[in-house]
Amino acid sequence: MQFFGDLLFIPDTKIGWKALAVAAATELITQEQYDLIFATAPPQTDFLVGAILKRKHEIPLVVDYRDAWADYPFKYFPTPFHRFWHKHLERGVLRAADHIIVTNRRVKESILRRYPFVGYHEVSIISQGFDPEDFPMAFNEKRIRPIRMKIAHAGTFYAERNPQTFLRAFANVLQANPKLRGRIEVNFIGNVREEDRNLCKTIGCAKCGQFSWIPSTSRVY
Repeated sequence: MQFFGDLLFIPDTKIGWKALAVAAATELITQEQYDLIFATAPPQTDFLVGAILKRKHEIPLVVDYRDAWADYPFKYFPTPFHRFWHKHLERGVLRAADHIIVTNRRVKESILRRYPFVGYHEVSIISQGFDPEDFPMAFNEKRIRPIRMKIAHAGTFYAERNPQTFLRAFANVLQANPKLRGRIEVNFIGNVREEDRNLCKTIGCAKCGQFSWIPSTSRVY
């Protein structure tokens, strides 16, 4: 499915949504004044929508790269034309953008190297994380000694990425130290694949005291 998606749809399978999104946004813009268009991707179709709205309504555009576009390691380009057209679309988006946000320096350097018309100070790096000021109560309250050690993975396993090594190590720890059962909490936050669920059953993680799969969130004790 990924192969056919990359073959038939440029830049991604959400391209059919572009015209609807532009029409809906245009209607909103005629009803209310907006100071900024903020487009975040993937899917890169979001960037195309933002660029169209910027040119059409002359509203400043900020594009937010949660992942790289042309250099995304799991993106498949079936032909040289596909690669060329992705870069062509990205170039057009960056020419339209008033500012660019990325999550790490590697993506910033890649953009600056590929598109010389982008200035160094036009790209800001905002690392993944959170702002403690958004949670003042949590940091001001008296610290309570945790009952469990908590481990979390936020994101989706895809392509060749999987939790196999971690889950096997986790199962080995509990087998070697039975007293730790019930004292370690592991959360997988994201889509759950059937092969990951089966792996947990195979290596015995499903019997580590309590085990449950919840839509979009899985939890292992």
